[in-house]
Amino acid sequence: MDFKVQENGTETHWDSGKHRKTYRFSIDINTDNNVYSIGFEYDYENPFNTETLGVNRMVILDEDRNIIVLVDNENINKGY
Repeated sequence: MDFKVQENGTETHWDSGKHRKTYRFSIDINTDNNVYSIGFEYDYENPFNTETLGVNRMVILDEDRNIIVLVDNENINKGY
């Protein structure tokens, strides 16, 4: 098994003097039989919608980029 981690950066969104901070990272995992990509979006500050704090979004993709698992807290909780 082999894996590669990528930090996809942070994002700051400003609106009416408030800001939202999001950290994004992903990991590619290669097994003997399959390749998977797992991506995370982690909100560590969101005054617009505290329901998104923590792991806001996670997706697991197969090697053809098909979604295997999707957790999208922002759309469930209507974002900001």
